Amino acid sequence: MKNQMDITADITKELSELLNDSTLKTPDKARKVSGQFLRRGVQPTWRLVRDVLGTGSATTLQNAVNQYWNELGDYLDKLEKRPELPKQLVSEFNSIWDNALQLSEKKVEKRLKKAFDNAKCIEEEANSKNKVLEAVLKEEKKLKIVAQKEQQQVEQRCDALHLQLDQAKSLQKKLEKRIQEKKEEYSASLLAQQQAHSVQEQSLQQLKQQLLSEKLHNELVDKQHQKILLDMKQERKNELARQAKQYDSMLDHYGNEIGALKVKQDMDEKQQTEDKQKQQAQHENNLVVMAEQQAMMTSQAQNNKKLEEKNTNKTSFIANQQIEIQQLHNACTKLEVRLEILLENKEDKKILKNKRLQ
Repeated sequence: MKNQMDITADITKELSELLNDSTLKTPDKARKVSGQFLRRGVQPTWRLVRDVLGTGSATTLQNAVNQYWNELGDYLDKLEKRPELPKQLVSEFNSIWDNALQLSEKKVEKRLKKAFDNAKCIEEEANSKNKVLEAVLKEEKKLKIVAQKEQQQVEQRCDALHLQLDQAKSLQKKLEKRIQEKKEEYSASLLAQQQAHSVQEQSLQQLKQQLLSEKLHNELVDKQHQKILLDMKQERKNELARQAKQYDSMLDHYGNEIGALKVKQDMDEKQQTEDKQKQQAQHENNLVVMAEQQAMMTSQAQNNKKLEEKNTNKTSFIANQQIEIQQLHNACTKLEVRLEILLENKEDKKILKNKRLQ
């Protein structure tokens, strides 16, 4: 036996030309469709008619169905009142009609009971699943709260690590600035020492040139005035020796000052080397600390990623459960609609039976 959906499809296919006829009004189409349903043993209702027509308000379609029943009642009355039909045939026809209505009511009651049982089973199953889902959602909420707390702790640790990293960077910048200042100071000091050394060398060179020029001058004077200065030769030699000794003392003094400057320069270079080694060691320690912090941040990022994947899986599971709940709800809604249709059919049959009794 065909169900209502198959019957509706058959009627739609059979009356396709009639339904596409724009000159025919909706009530006329509704009466034609009602007749097709009744011929197939299905009581026409405005919902079934609208399923075929695809348009029309509930009031318009219900009025059309009521008009069809009135016309059918008038037609049956005319059949009963025809003089050419024997009374026994009319009574037999009425008896067959009543039996058909009773049989239809029994089938409807049986299908209605079966639908109620199925709906009850589905409702119990849905309630059971809802309880399980509520427990799962409650547990998921707890896990989500724990995960959020853990994430907050992780974020706090990350902030602390970022703060330490910023402090380390600030300290590194200060050290680099101090190194640069030391380099500038050393360069200035070295330049000043080089300038002083250059001045001293120039002074020594000038003294040497002066000594050489005086010696040459003295030799020339000695040659020109050898005879005149024979008596003064010994005194002049003594004076020259004294001056040479004085000049040697001055050379020794300047040599000592240059040596002291070189010793000081060596000590400054040694101290600069030691400071540079200390700064290098401090820089290496800073690099080690930064590498450790980077490793901790990488590990923390991996943990955060795992937590996000876990939360994503949980969210997906909850979404799937919600979809199943929605599907169950839709099934219950469909059953309620079918139950409403069956109740309407039963009520319409009672109305028809009352009209026939009248």
